[in-house]
Amino acid sequence: MGRLRRIGPLAFGSILALLFASISLLAYASQLVFPRLPGSTMSVDVDQNLIDVDADVHSMAMGSDGRIYLGTSYQGYFIIYDPSNGTFTNKRQVLPGGTIIYALASSPDGSIYGGTNNAAYLFRYLPASDSFEFPGQVLPGERDLRSLVSAADGTIYGGTGPNAHLIRYKPGIDATPIDVGVPMLGEESVSALTAGQDGMIYGGTSPSGVLFSVNPQNNAITVLDTFNVGINALASSQGKVFAGTADDRLISFSYTSGREDLGQIVPGQTGILSLGATSDGKIFGGTAFRGAYVFEYDPLGRYATSVMKVTKASSSESSIGALVVAGSGSVYVGTGPRGRLLKITSVTPQATPTAPGPTPTVGNLPFRVYFPHVLNGYNGTW
Repeated sequence: MGRLRRIGPLAFGSILALLFASISLLAYASQLVFPRLPGSTMSVDVDQNLIDVDADVHSMAMGSDGRIYLGTSYQGYFIIYDPSNGTFTNKRQVLPGGTIIYALASSPDGSIYGGTNNAAYLFRYLPASDSFEFPGQVLPGERDLRSLVSAADGTIYGGTGPNAHLIRYKPGIDATPIDVGVPMLGEESVSALTAGQDGMIYGGTSPSGVLFSVNPQNNAITVLDTFNVGINALASSQGKVFAGTADDRLISFSYTSGREDLGQIVPGQTGILSLGATSDGKIFGGTAFRGAYVFEYDPLGRYATSVMKVTKASSSESSIGALVVAGSGSVYVGTGPRGRLLKITSVTPQATPTAPGPTPTVGNLPFRVYFPHVLNGYNGTW
């Protein structure tokens, strides 16, 4: 029968260290609560502030010149990032008194349009001359210009708050923005707009989640559906319109199949703030307030995927306020509350199914894993 031995201080310390390391490893592993396929990986580097003040990235637009345009809260800074050389240019406050750039949109002629709070002003940036134009306040009595989108012919449509008007601006024709109408009485804002693949403009309201279409030929507004929850973001892909809602659901709509509720992205989150579509039809989005998750959804079910918290290494970030899809397929996301820009690159798992089938899911959606590449401030290094 073996004898009990007294454990010396050194051995006891080693056991404690081993126990602590095991607990730490388990605690880290407990963060990986989302399904991952063999061969999938993810990593995050600590990043620096994109700008010299703490501010949410509220809006982003991909310019035809290949540059990325960002609008922030806190004094409404207008920032330009050039991926070709990694440089940032902060144009500072575009409009005195405007503290948030709620929306940005890229026009076919290369112009970038922006919308602010504090009297709902529309501005236009011309990259070729590095100058601004100011079409002016969109409507008397409106406080915020919450959403913007460009039609194929360059006509700009915008959504306001607090009375949820839809406005139109045709550069060279309209001296000031024109009121198109109110999609639904009683709504607080036209909170999202997107250009459909069918040439129509689609919009969503808050707080009731009214989905509507606008025909650019005659500006006729047609109500399509009501989701009974605010629509924060819209994107168009594969002949459908995808909506990100205030309760973190992804909903698709088409004229043939109607509404399909695809479920919550990450249970416990409090809203999808941003959506974008890639050229091959996939949907990227970002969540808000409790985690800053980025997700990817493939309407065609071409692979199994997973999801991760983008700012895992930066506990101060809590939302993905905006995102854009670059021509290369890379996705850039802007965060809050400290205003960072991250580049997201998908990592295809080793085991990729060739056809839809039973796959790991989160919140009823297939997801994919990402490598966030973090931009370090003004010098743009990775």
